[in-house]
Amino acid sequence: MEPSRVDRKLTAILSADVFGYSRLMGADEEATVRTLTAYRQVFLTTIPQYYGRVVDAKGDALLAEFPTVTDAVRCAVAIQRELAERNAALPPDHHMAFRIGVNLGEVLVREEEIYGDGVNIAARLEALAEPGGICISGSVYDNVQTKLDVGYAYLGEQEVKNIRQPIRAYWVMMDPQAAPDNRSPRPWTTKRWQWVAVAAIVVLLVGAVVAWRAFLRPTQAPITDVVQESTGGTAGQPTPTQEVVTLDKHRIAVLPFVNMSVDAENEYFSDGMTEELISHLSRISDLEVIARTSVMTYKGKEKKIPEIGQELRVGTVLEGSVRKVENQVRITVQLINVHNQTHLWSQDYDRELTGIFTIQSDIAKHVTEALKVKFLAGEQQRIEQKGTESLEVYDLYLKGFHQWNRGSKEGLERSVEYFKQAIEKDPTYAQAYVRLGSSFELLMNWGFLPQQEALPQAKAAAIKAVELDDTNSDAHAIMGNMNVWDWNWSAAESAYKRAIQLNPNSALAHNGYGILYLSPMGRHDEAIAELRRAIELDPLNILDSHDLGWAFLLARQYDRAIEQLQKILEMEPNYVFVYWDLGLAYAAKGMYEKALAAMQKRIDQEGSTPSALGSLGWAYGISGKREEALKVLDRLKERAKQEPVDPIEFAWVYAGLSEKDLAIEWLQKTYEERSGSWQLIWLKVAPWYDNLRSDPRFTELLRKVGLPTD
Repeated sequence: MEPSRVDRKLTAILSADVFGYSRLMGADEEATVRTLTAYRQVFLTTIPQYYGRVVDAKGDALLAEFPTVTDAVRCAVAIQRELAERNAALPPDHHMAFRIGVNLGEVLVREEEIYGDGVNIAARLEALAEPGGICISGSVYDNVQTKLDVGYAYLGEQEVKNIRQPIRAYWVMMDPQAAPDNRSPRPWTTKRWQWVAVAAIVVLLVGAVVAWRAFLRPTQAPITDVVQESTGGTAGQPTPTQEVVTLDKHRIAVLPFVNMSVDAENEYFSDGMTEELISHLSRISDLEVIARTSVMTYKGKEKKIPEIGQELRVGTVLEGSVRKVENQVRITVQLINVHNQTHLWSQDYDRELTGIFTIQSDIAKHVTEALKVKFLAGEQQRIEQKGTESLEVYDLYLKGFHQWNRGSKEGLERSVEYFKQAIEKDPTYAQAYVRLGSSFELLMNWGFLPQQEALPQAKAAAIKAVELDDTNSDAHAIMGNMNVWDWNWSAAESAYKRAIQLNPNSALAHNGYGILYLSPMGRHDEAIAELRRAIELDPLNILDSHDLGWAFLLARQYDRAIEQLQKILEMEPNYVFVYWDLGLAYAAKGMYEKALAAMQKRIDQEGSTPSALGSLGWAYGISGKREEALKVLDRLKERAKQEPVDPIEFAWVYAGLSEKDLAIEWLQKTYEERSGSWQLIWLKVAPWYDNLRSDPRFTELLRKVGLPTD
């Protein structure tokens, strides 16, 4: 393909965005979207009146260019005056204030896009503007100072990020009587500027303290290589003691796409767009793509790209917005370099809804081109694959996926309904079978459906997904889980390896392989490595972090288990399930008071569930509190008269009491009934059954479950 021509030209650039947009969205999404839509129209109709051209309009931001700076500033003033009148008619908490920056500079032109320092400086000036105001560069001021009926306030030379030279900056005062005569730069004399100067000094002092503390604090290892010079540095080069840490540009996060639709119900569609792009990009081996669970934590939050980059340790971010109106869709997307916040690529798509599949694959292709990614065999074809040709089916799938992500019993049950509807209309849609199987698996694992009812349906869906699309990584990962629950260990390992081969970025596959196969087999180092890899790909996923703590526990690395589990409580103090593992780890170390306190904490938050009672009874038994353990046993027996109680909960208590015959009897019953039998997968490595291991019946049970007996 012939490369697009790149030209240079001198132009006037206008950059605008909404001040406090995330706060407005958090307060009232629907009203904010309505206001933004109306205010954006002011820009779109006013800019052509001043001979300007809209270059890009994504989310709450807009970029335009003009043939002269006079036209650009006149247009900015007209827009701000119009928006001020509109704000006056709204309640104060619904006011939407844009900031505008205007610069005159040279830009690179490629097709319809413009790039370079000229654009970056306009964006930095925008950030210096007050809400509802305009900030211009010195080059603009020099050209317009006597031509417009406005005033100017000189801000001095501003140091701005990623621009080498300071920028002369001016505020445009739309009431010329309110502005000082700043026809030439001069020292700040007003009280306002004195306060600004004092504030700047305070910021510098605070920054110095923070920098000094950071210097004293140990640093984390970088993602890519640390470069340390051994000779004296020159301008722009590291000194002998300076470290240059860069984030890998091929490690990318797709941030939650913003729903710009007037109808808030379309949130499922924008979330689906995020998921689909993650899925497309994850199929490329040369990219490392952060999983959905982590990126969705940024939904609705006002965080800067550099912060997100450091937290997720990514070098590139893809962000955008979706506006869906009936059968039309408008998608804006931009690829951003975290290091300098420049746009590597951006695009607007205005299409009929039927073109959504083409848009998704087109975005993936442009990302790979911008990052100079090399495709392995078959990868380019995989990002072009369509799961279904039916837009109606795809819409049902997205609605099901939206419910699936709620993580509640009601949400999972509704997701099953949507996925079944999608499958009924298109029985060849493999991804719908994948999610259907996952829904049943979660309903089983979280105790919302009995294993005997959920597992056959989950397994049937997984088998069908693999039959329909053998290249679907998620299908093989779910199939691996199903094989584990069936204790078909060799098939499980093959499925996980196939899933990872198809998608090395699958946190789901790495996690399943580590905690559901390698850990039960006693291959602890490998298990921990796979779980660490899952966390690298999904760093904010509490479940992955929890599984790593569980793996440390099963590996009898109790101190590391406790440390890992405590980290989770720092992230999410109300995450109740961690107290179960924490109690087990403390008990295994002989720290019985802490163990019982952790177990009780789980009961305080979750209630006296049979699962919580079973582990509490074990902890009482192993700590020598026999009477308390027997009381727990009585409570379980009473519960069993009113509701099903998994036999393994009785096995827990009898094991803690060293009642070996009864413990093994209840374990055998668990095996026979297949109720709660998922816990049997860790039978070989679980420390709480150590006092049973010398019994031949226990060894026989390991054989039945298919686990090694050595």
